[in-house]
Amino acid sequence: MKVYNLHIDFFGLVLLGTIFIGLAFSLLLLLTQKGNKAANRILGLILVVTILDIIQALNAARHQELPPFSLALSPLIYFYVRSITRPNAKFRSGDLLHMWPMLAAGMYVFYSRNLPVLNTVFPILVFTSVWVYVYAAHKQIKDFSRGLKFKGGDRYRLKLRWLNNLLTAFGIIWLLWITFAIIGQAYYVHLLLSALAISTAGMVILRPELNMPGDEPYFLKLSSPDEFKLKAGWLKSSVKKGAYYKDPELSLTSLSEKLGLTTHELSRIINSVLKKSFNDFINEYRVAEVTLQMKDPAFDQFTLQGIAYDAGFNSPSTFHRVFKQLTGKTPAEYKKDLPSYNLTYASRSAAVISDQVNRNHMLKNYLKIAWRNTARNKVSSLINISGLAVGMAVAMLIGLWIWDELSFDKSNKNYDRIVQVLANVNTGGNLVTQSSLPLPLSAELRSKYGSDFEQVASFIAMEQNMNYNNHAFSRIGCYADPALTDIITLDMVRGTKSSLKAQGMLLISESLARTMFGEKDPINQMIKLNDTFTVQVTGVYRDLPQNTQFSNVNFIAPVDLLSRYVGGTDNWYNSSFQVYALLNQRSDLKQLSHKIQNILYEHAKDAAKPALFLFPMRQWHLYEFKNGVAVAGRLQFVWLFGIIGLFVLLLACINFMNLSTARSEKRAKEVGIRKAIGSLRGQLVAQFLSESFLIVAVSFLIAILLAWLSLPLFNDISG
Repeated sequence: MKVYNLHIDFFGLVLLGTIFIGLAFSLLLLLTQKGNKAANRILGLILVVTILDIIQALNAARHQELPPFSLALSPLIYFYVRSITRPNAKFRSGDLLHMWPMLAAGMYVFYSRNLPVLNTVFPILVFTSVWVYVYAAHKQIKDFSRGLKFKGGDRYRLKLRWLNNLLTAFGIIWLLWITFAIIGQAYYVHLLLSALAISTAGMVILRPELNMPGDEPYFLKLSSPDEFKLKAGWLKSSVKKGAYYKDPELSLTSLSEKLGLTTHELSRIINSVLKKSFNDFINEYRVAEVTLQMKDPAFDQFTLQGIAYDAGFNSPSTFHRVFKQLTGKTPAEYKKDLPSYNLTYASRSAAVISDQVNRNHMLKNYLKIAWRNTARNKVSSLINISGLAVGMAVAMLIGLWIWDELSFDKSNKNYDRIVQVLANVNTGGNLVTQSSLPLPLSAELRSKYGSDFEQVASFIAMEQNMNYNNHAFSRIGCYADPALTDIITLDMVRGTKSSLKAQGMLLISESLARTMFGEKDPINQMIKLNDTFTVQVTGVYRDLPQNTQFSNVNFIAPVDLLSRYVGGTDNWYNSSFQVYALLNQRSDLKQLSHKIQNILYEHAKDAAKPALFLFPMRQWHLYEFKNGVAVAGRLQFVWLFGIIGLFVLLLACINFMNLSTARSEKRAKEVGIRKAIGSLRGQLVAQFLSESFLIVAVSFLIAILLAWLSLPLFNDISG
């Protein structure tokens, strides 16, 4: 069986996770339509360059021919600052000259392959590039701040302080890079750079206004009380004409974006001129809209709650409180006082249109809308589904491998009681564990300790030539005591396993029987083993599973056939056999190991002083011996790959949640409309959950397909 070692340490795993998270954030920045698009795209490129730098650092030996991507990082940061301070500046072809150091270094690596020279010059180039561009970017911010007029204070000059802090942190990290590079721990620098870039990306995604500082502070645009009053009148007419108050998620920030004002300017108009809070200002329009709809016969089939939702209220309690505060009456009292109104106040839980809902139709409608939304957002849906599907497929493959490893040898019914007899031999001051033991040991254990062992069998596996009717076959099988058939589990297809006790009998596997005899009955057929022994087939057993120690055993022949070739059945000096045993129900493994430890030394006075002990089947596959002690062997890889599988699945889930959250921000208007026509909170939750369920279900099906297609290659790699 092939064994593959995974050469990756803890920091390698952390950097690998950083790569996946950075890719998700870079895609969000490249695809987002909010804020300063140019700045977002440049920040996305900065993340991509940082990721490429990490990939190059993770396996420097394989990626020596790639250009040093770190040289592109500083120019990109300069362009990012420029896109914020000078948003109208266009990218020109001459700006590509800023990338010539990276291109020149890349061409030098590709053509000359003189890595020692590059390793000497590269740190100097990067260090110089960092400080030149950091200084230039800082100067851009300083010039931008100086260009702002001073009037009434200078707090507005600090609006790009976060960008200055970002440049300072970037410079400090590259100062630390010198120290870490000297001690050979550059991984820390890559991790810090990635954390800085990802945190900046998250901050910009959550607050798009950071990339849009504006040209002047809000109070410079309001120079006199008359202008205040004019803007207040324009504000009221704009809110009424645009019906912005109908948005249940309306906030000071979202309204300022719709009106083209800053949040400070809008807040000052509402507070200073209109003498109201933002909520009172908007709720007045909503209450006015409710009163108009109460008088309109077209809304007679709507409940008060449905009318309130349509007007922009998102809570029945808020609606009743605000309505009574502004009109002095409850909504029911107000509507009752209107002409020709004889109905009673509807309960809070009343449906807007009808209580009779066909749930099957609703579920079908949810799925149909979910499919349309998924199909409409093709790029984000593709990224979401493919990322989740790949993560699930990797987790499935790793899970299948772990299951196969943990279920090794469990096809044997007496799995918990089967043991192998091993010996610790003192060689050169170290204990060496060996499985090769003499043939008479099994008989000795049966005779002296029969009360502790139910069965004991000697075993030797070898490849033998098998001749039948002048047709020769070469197969691996074993010579063993008949007790072996009672120790391991054999599923007999023809004949009986007890027939092996007779002299010159043979048991063969089902696949070997089909190869040698075809459709012919193999029982009582004569076969010649190794051109020496003529044996008779007396039983056929079903092929043993692949995940067992005896998977390659195609035939079982009596060990007595080999007795004359190994010096008889009482030769204690020929250690060519393995010994397996089946413990009795009440036998204690440790005590029995202590009893038998000196048997071999008593019969063969070996200077190495071999000490026998029993090794349980449950540890055969996952443990190995070091200095005579069983330690975790493949079990370490089971834990390692299990952690990797969970980590990959967790990253896929985080990516799924990030993209779903980003998409949900664009659907506030849809939520408001659904509330206006009477949708309850539970129905909205069901709608969004159905979309998530659809994406997860499609991803799961694709993951199963990917895992199924990858299984042959995965089996070859995993052995």
